[in-house]
Amino acid sequence: MSTRPKVLTIHNNASTCLFIASTLQQAGYEVEIALTGQEGFAKIINWRPQCLIVDVLLPDMSGYAICRRVRQSLPEETMRISLMSSQEATLDQSYGIRQGADHYLSQPLTAEVLLQETWELLPDDLRSVVSSPLPVPSQPVLAFQELLDFTPQRLPDHGLMRVSNPFADQGSLKHKQVRRLYLAINGKKTVTELAVASRIEPEETARYLAILLKEGRIQVRDAAGEAVNEALFFSALEHE
Repeated sequence: MSTRPKVLTIHNNASTCLFIASTLQQAGYEVEIALTGQEGFAKIINWRPQCLIVDVLLPDMSGYAICRRVRQSLPEETMRISLMSSQEATLDQSYGIRQGADHYLSQPLTAEVLLQETWELLPDDLRSVVSSPLPVPSQPVLAFQELLDFTPQRLPDHGLMRVSNPFADQGSLKHKQVRRLYLAINGKKTVTELAVASRIEPEETARYLAILLKEGRIQVRDAAGEAVNEALFFSALEHE
């Protein structure tokens, strides 16, 4: 039986889930992910993690509702809950704490903050099992030209398969150029090659990809095949 701390992250963005899972696993955590509240709550019941990292905005229920449900259904559990949100207002954070959360994480999230905050949430007897958060190096600043050599790939989108018209009411995919770019993604073409194939300027291609990345429709990998943190991708656009 594993003695590693168990962390469940519930977030509707697959790239964010993979970033959190990869970062924590490298530090010695055992990690599971869920893309919806219902899937997440089922894993809470069956897997009983020590820590939850829950996005406030989920497709089927809010992170606040998960907090309330955990505290009401499992009052005997000492499960620690960290809510993730782009909202930094004190009122939002106070509301989350009142719903049963122990902590608040602001997005976009860096590896350093994730490791430090998760480590602090752990019970004292589990902290020695995982790596100290202090040696984690800072994320490098990414130049825009480096971004052009990355390779996007599509992620499964079950919502697209549930409708007769796969692009009806599908956010950015209603935009003709974004849809053309999305359909050109095959997991092999770089950002530059996609720009040529889609007949869209490289800078505009990168910005459309950022939208698809934020919506959880794609993942971006570097030349070594490693998933790129979306915050790093967005920062490269800012330094264009």
